[in-house]
Amino acid sequence: MRSFKDNMDQQWNLQLTLGRVRKIREKIGLDVLNPRHYMQILDSLTDRLTFVCLLCEDQAREYEIDADEFEERLMGDGFSDAASLSFLEETKDFFLRLGQHGMARLAERSIQAMKSGQERLSRLLQTGHFDSLLDQATTATDIERPVSDGSGLPS
Repeated sequence: MRSFKDNMDQQWNLQLTLGRVRKIREKIGLDVLNPRHYMQILDSLTDRLTFVCLLCEDQAREYEIDADEFEERLMGDGFSDAASLSFLEETKDFFLRLGQHGMARLAERSIQAMKSGQERLSRLLQTGHFDSLLDQATTATDIERPVSDGSGLPS
């Protein structure tokens, strides 16, 4: 079982079981044990947070928190990232419990890459380099893009 805290300092627990995986698959059509689906989940923060919300449904009911309020509690710096990473850690543990070592390794590598990416982005934002990179990308895009008069044809 993995846990994370929301912006109200409430601790939430995530635990995958075969039954929960099956129920979530029936609700949203994604199966963490299907490698293609798992790759989609890894690529989508929305999908990861959907799993988090569904895994926390019972606990939210106990706290008398509806889905909208739960989602609000994930707002703010780092809260959705913490929930997402906790979910991925739980998938890794779940795969190991099932003896799915390849999937567990995929989860572990994805977690490492996400953490590394978050750290790099944080450094770029703090130093101002992120804005410089955006400016460079915008300038490069403006140079490559022909100017249009609105008719769909370049002027």
